[in-house]
Amino acid sequence: KGDNPYAGAVSSPVLEEGVSLKAIMEATERRVIEQALERAHWNVQRAAVDLEISLPWIYRRMKKHGLKR
Repeated sequence: KGDNPYAGAVSSPVLEEGVSLKAIMEATERRVIEQALERAHWNVQRAAVDLEISLPWIYRRMKKHGLKR
């Protein structure tokens, strides 16, 4: 798309011995969602639109990662 404000917003994780891909993906997902929420001033619907994900999906992920305002 080219106009994604989050492109490049998450730094690449440094791989450490013993850190699984799953752990890296979970941490990255949490950071991306948290950054989107902060940019949207914690307007969950706006953050979901910005990330091009559904509202139920972002709420499930927020609960999973313990993200609340």
